[in-house]
Amino acid sequence: KQWVDDANRQGDKLVEEARQKAGQLQKLADQQIDQLKAEADKKADDLIANAGANPLKKLAAQEAANLIRSEAQKKADQLKIEAAEKADRGVMEAERKKQELVDKAKRKGEILIEEARNKKL
Repeated sequence: KQWVDDANRQGDKLVEEARQKAGQLQKLADQQIDQLKAEADKKADDLIANAGANPLKKLAAQEAANLIRSEAQKKADQLKIEAAEKADRGVMEAERKKQELVDKAKRKGEILIEEARNKKL
């Protein structure tokens, strides 16, 4: 029983560390997304500002600006998905390792119990 309890505690620690890393990964992705969008907004705004008073240039600049923002949003969405997937994989791996630790501890306990029974016979 003690081995299983110890394995559970070790496993819980692994899972908690993985969750913390997942949170940090999500936070980093959010920062990158914010930076990506800010850069896209600046480029878009610069395009519009540089179009001058010409209505055709302004219209073309507005369309280009919309495209820049749209592409940035697509990249941001993809970054968010990738970060979430990576974070989930890390937590799932930690949970798998925890289960392995517990299973190993249970087997060890079962072996010792069996050995003790055999010695009594």
